[in-house]
Amino acid sequence: MVMHPEVLTPKILETALQHHQAGRENEAIVTYQQFLQSSPEQPLAAFACNQLGNLFEQQGKIDAALQFYRQALQINPAYAEVHNNLGNLFAQQGKLKDAEQCYRFALQFNPDFFEPHKNLANLLGQQGQLDAAIQLCQRALQLRPDDAQAHYDLGNFFKQQDQREAAIVAYQQALQFDPNYAEARFALCTIQLPIIYQKQEEIAIRRQQYTQKLQELITFYQTASPEEQAHAATAIGSSQPFYLAYQGLCDRPLQQAYGQLICQLMATRFPQWSQPLPLPQLSRGEKVRVGIVSGHFRNHSVWKIPVKGWVDNLDRSEFELFGYYTDIRRDAETLKAATAFDKFIQGPLTIEQWGEIIQNDRLHVLMFPEFGMDATTVQLGCLRFAPLQITSWGHPETSGMPTIDYYLSSKLMEPDSAANHYTETLVELPHLSIYYTPPNSQSEVINRRDLSVNEDDILFWCGQSLFKYLPADDDIFPTIAQKVENARFLFIDEPTAAITQMFQQRLQQAFIKLGLHYQDYCRFIPRMTPTQFSDMVSIADIVLDSIGWSGCNSTLEVIEHNLPIVTLPGDLMRGRHSYAILKLMGIETTIAQDKDDYINLAIRLGHDRAFRQHIAQQVAAQKHLLYNDLTPIKALENFLLTTLQKPRNTQSSVISDFLRQALQFHRNHQLEQAEHLYLQILALDSAQPETLYGLGQLAQQRHEFSTAQQMFQAVVQVQPHSAKAWFSLGNVYQMTGQLIEATDAYWQAVALRSDSAALYNNLGYTLQQLEQWQEAIFCYQKALELQPGSIEIDVNLANALQTLGKLPTEHQKHYAALNLRMGMGRQQAGDFQTARLYYQYAIALQPNLEAAHHALHTLENSVDLADSEDYLQQNKTHLVNHSGNSLAAKRETTSTSTQNTTQFVENSAPLTQEKSDLELLQKVSGAIWNWAKTGFSTVDEATFEKRYQTCLQCPNLTNAPKKFIYKAIALNHTPDKICSLCGCVVFRKAHMTSESCPDRHPSQPGWNRWEEPYSTPPIPNN
Repeated sequence: MVMHPEVLTPKILETALQHHQAGRENEAIVTYQQFLQSSPEQPLAAFACNQLGNLFEQQGKIDAALQFYRQALQINPAYAEVHNNLGNLFAQQGKLKDAEQCYRFALQFNPDFFEPHKNLANLLGQQGQLDAAIQLCQRALQLRPDDAQAHYDLGNFFKQQDQREAAIVAYQQALQFDPNYAEARFALCTIQLPIIYQKQEEIAIRRQQYTQKLQELITFYQTASPEEQAHAATAIGSSQPFYLAYQGLCDRPLQQAYGQLICQLMATRFPQWSQPLPLPQLSRGEKVRVGIVSGHFRNHSVWKIPVKGWVDNLDRSEFELFGYYTDIRRDAETLKAATAFDKFIQGPLTIEQWGEIIQNDRLHVLMFPEFGMDATTVQLGCLRFAPLQITSWGHPETSGMPTIDYYLSSKLMEPDSAANHYTETLVELPHLSIYYTPPNSQSEVINRRDLSVNEDDILFWCGQSLFKYLPADDDIFPTIAQKVENARFLFIDEPTAAITQMFQQRLQQAFIKLGLHYQDYCRFIPRMTPTQFSDMVSIADIVLDSIGWSGCNSTLEVIEHNLPIVTLPGDLMRGRHSYAILKLMGIETTIAQDKDDYINLAIRLGHDRAFRQHIAQQVAAQKHLLYNDLTPIKALENFLLTTLQKPRNTQSSVISDFLRQALQFHRNHQLEQAEHLYLQILALDSAQPETLYGLGQLAQQRHEFSTAQQMFQAVVQVQPHSAKAWFSLGNVYQMTGQLIEATDAYWQAVALRSDSAALYNNLGYTLQQLEQWQEAIFCYQKALELQPGSIEIDVNLANALQTLGKLPTEHQKHYAALNLRMGMGRQQAGDFQTARLYYQYAIALQPNLEAAHHALHTLENSVDLADSEDYLQQNKTHLVNHSGNSLAAKRETTSTSTQNTTQFVENSAPLTQEKSDLELLQKVSGAIWNWAKTGFSTVDEATFEKRYQTCLQCPNLTNAPKKFIYKAIALNHTPDKICSLCGCVVFRKAHMTSESCPDRHPSQPGWNRWEEPYSTPPIPNN
């Protein structure tokens, strides 16, 4: 029946709104889309698009949300609400510049719009633009004076500027408008702890005020209703007593009171995760399951010290590692972490979602490297997910939480009375307690003149956070300056200018007391990247360690430059980091006995160049003792196994050490060294499961699938409960076309690990190849439940539904665009067959999608795809990550012709030319890169035929490198050869328009062997 828009459109929209308001999201989506189909140009169409964007965003379908927000703006570019929503979406993705632009557009089109004022304020506040954030927040409150959250946000901005009184007023206003605003109540407690102190006496005053407010907070929630307590649990971590530790005192009583409060609140909200868990009885052969919760799996000191050392070096024959990353930021270190864990999950997730995931992993040990810097971490730490729960010194302070059993620390760093400082049972690991690898950064030369210092000035590096320096020690700097007239002290600015200014005011007062001006001696350097930090340190002469809270990560980094370090150990562990580092190196000359000794050591180093050089030489000679120290790792292993009363799986320490080294080589892509150690282990224990698994992974990386299959089969025989081994075996079966076997292996893995999205996705793909569509759809749906934001899984599910005719028509355009996007991504990665499939799905979903037709046409005309449909269905292309060949791709196949081709390559004789495989592979990469830059354009057939026949007679041909399959060889053009001059496969070379033959014609030097003018473009090595 034909629908008349002028009659039915308002009713459709009304129905959509009713579904939306009732929480019937899918029905609302369908009805909004029906409205758009009936009236795509109406002004209300922009409203419908905005609503669809909201719904898809709620469902985690970010691409769909983005599409509809943009469609709304195409209809109505001045739609302020959409600009605001788009800004929120970008902010969640970490695209801060895009988010800022959207918020500013929203304000441009509606200057009195409350939401973008508040959102932009928060965005700028995150970036340290506090003055602008405060102005925007104050404007938002003019528009909506009773908004409790805006008052709370304003308080946070004032807090970051250390405007304590203004922050208190803002938090009180938030509570006035919403008495249940728990975040503001916690903030009123922790605001009593300033970021930086103006006078030493202020510490005792603020400590007393914090103690009083903490007791008021405890009393308030002790008498609160269970509902109020459960609500307050959501605010835990929003304001933490982070700055308490910087007062330089033992905080155990205060932390214990705070820890008991927050654990009680979390227990009220999550009683199911607040019960004691008994120690399990673990048999030999069973692995200890260790989880690590952190918001810092990235280039951060908590990752560098201590987490990375644990993850890289714990004996994987004894321990299975689970990583839970609570933050959204990602960098190169995040990728390293993700591959190092047996299972790695990244948020953002709710506490409920994290709880389910962690509970289902059935951990024996759960480690929290720090408390104090991440809200989600502290909330999870208040609950009980493992029999053993452990924290460490990522933020060196006792947690005070009854849910945390042990505190991992350093024997060298702890004083004699250390056990009294912790509510947890203290475990003192030997040496520094960490496995530390020195940074691999190349310094650039810094010019001293850029810092307004002279070449003969003595530069004292004071590169700690300014709030580590207490007022009691301000006199150190002018006292040194009195004796070392050319002394210059290098400090680093705080992100908040107001904090830097407060510290400068303190220095000014200290220098004036001795008749000096601090500006003559002190230089403040803007915040730096890690590389810039290393470069800047290199120009210093002496390091002055902060007193009370010593440097650790920064000290280890400055030691790379062989600088003498003056330190004064304190009474607490956090004041003894540099002390322990120097002790481990056997350099005790610059460890001061008291403050006067500290000053005198600094003065002596400033005056005595020979003394400086002597200490620097000692540092250079002894710093290796700090690096790659496995002693603490082995002690940690022994502690965990002993506490769990678990016998070791591997009795031989030689095997454990070999395996540790082999895995390190494997992670660093040093495959030959890894293989050598794996084989040594098998000579000692032929059934060592982690070694067999490592060899299987190595063979799979080399595309030696038969060997990989044998290794993974051996693992599951020895260790039938290894989900990762069954998963890897399933992948190898799938790659080699053994689909029934792959399905069986995947189901075995699912039985052991039912929470892996990747596992369900791969199983779904295999079932899809077997045309078991309903089962495939079930697997994709399960995968999406586990990983809601995965575009790949979402597209795979949509394609399966489309094949069965079950994908709603109104969704087809959206998934056509996603298929096109996926295809372009796979083509860029060299995965041409999968790219082709995605393009074909895109066209099937939207036949008039010109971009998909163009992409498919270009692909089929530039890349020699398989001829038969059988080949297309049975084979996939994957990127070859091979040294010197980052652009080449290899075909993983099951067809007879390709198996024969593989046999041909495997049996190839050594290279006939005197060139290494690496050199040839570099040439191969250069050849394909030159061709790629032309869009894989080709010559006409007549030219190709002439060239090809000529090339076959060329004396510079060679076989492919052993065990290497160049993408053209894997097709039906065998036997084929590679030109040792340019690295190109003959068949491909004759087709190319991007380069000519680099070999001159024997009788015509001005011509090449193709009898074309001699011309050879440069062949890059990348």
